[in-house]
Amino acid sequence: MALTAEQYSDLASTCDDAAADILVPSEHRASFAKKAELYRLLARLAAKQRVSVQRPKPGPKIEAGPRQQSLPPDFFRPAKKRAKDDPETPAYRLALMHLALRWRLFKLTTETFGKPETSDGEPRQSTPLSH
Repeated sequence: MALTAEQYSDLASTCDDAAADILVPSEHRASFAKKAELYRLLARLAAKQRVSVQRPKPGPKIEAGPRQQSLPPDFFRPAKKRAKDDPETPAYRLALMHLALRWRLFKLTTETFGKPETSDGEPRQSTPLSH
């Protein structure tokens, strides 16, 4: 259950009062003091969260790394909704983009993990393609 910063502060002050009460046993007073610290921390976090929600953060600037240079510059930006009069991307371009992405993923996995093995545990032999 998420409370506001003021509610957490009220809980912290109540726990502080219980920790200072001499009629409460000493082990309970220690636990009330720990709870008061926890509620103070939660109050600070809730206040920071409220401030961060009120102020929208600017989007992160994405730098192109060596593997990202072959991708279009708007690849990592969120997609905009397409207007009704905008032409749809042709199917052949979507297929080519999908194929290029799969090829890059294949190259990345083989560079990272090596060639795939057969069920016997031996590396696969590369066979020339026949046309």
